[in-house]
Amino acid sequence: MRRAGFFNHDLWVTAYDPDQLHAPGQFVSQNEGGPGLPGKDPGEKAIGRY
Repeated sequence: MRRAGFFNHDLWVTAYDPDQLHAPGQFVSQNEGGPGLPGKDPGEKAIGRY
């Protein structure tokens, strides 16, 4: 999935960051297909994905 990779898991739990309120970005239909949540370093801020 290029634009909605966050759909690979039912729940993503990350530390609160006011600049990251939406998994695909602020405007999902205008996302260029970057890695988004699945591309994040698992140790960066991830608490879990289920």
